[in-house]
Amino acid sequence: MKKSLQVLFVSFAALILLAACGNKNEVDNPPAEEKAGQTNSGNANVEQDQIQNTELASKGKFKEFELGVEYAGDKEYSVDYDTLGDMEASIEDEINGEHIYGDDAMSQLNTKFEQLTFTKDTSDNEVIKEVLQVFNLDENYQEFELDVHFDDGTKKEYKNKK
Repeated sequence: MKKSLQVLFVSFAALILLAACGNKNEVDNPPAEEKAGQTNSGNANVEQDQIQNTELASKGKFKEFELGVEYAGDKEYSVDYDTLGDMEASIEDEINGEHIYGDDAMSQLNTKFEQLTFTKDTSDNEVIKEVLQVFNLDENYQEFELDVHFDDGTKKEYKNKK
């Protein structure tokens, strides 16, 4: 009985090992930011864009900025800006039917962030008022939620329901 359990265990372990090996053609470490049909000279432009975005992000006040403002009629304005790990930026504006991603969103958000003056010590009401003004959003929202990760490592959350 012990012998058959050992054989069963060894067989099971071998099966798992074979499954883990997978397809030899699978790419485990694809080249960073490579785009289809792009030559090596094109990668220089991608690298330059990454450097510029990193410089823009480092000039900002935030490592993360997640904004969600809900309005009547299931309309929402949301921002997702993240420079921790992979840089990501998006603006979802259901009010005006605009959806902006990547470099365009990063550029627009950095412009808005330059206008924001609040700090981690600013009152919640002042932060909400300033964000609505800078992002040109109506004050007649149903729910406001903002999560901010400041450059100094401080994390703050601002919420308000009407």
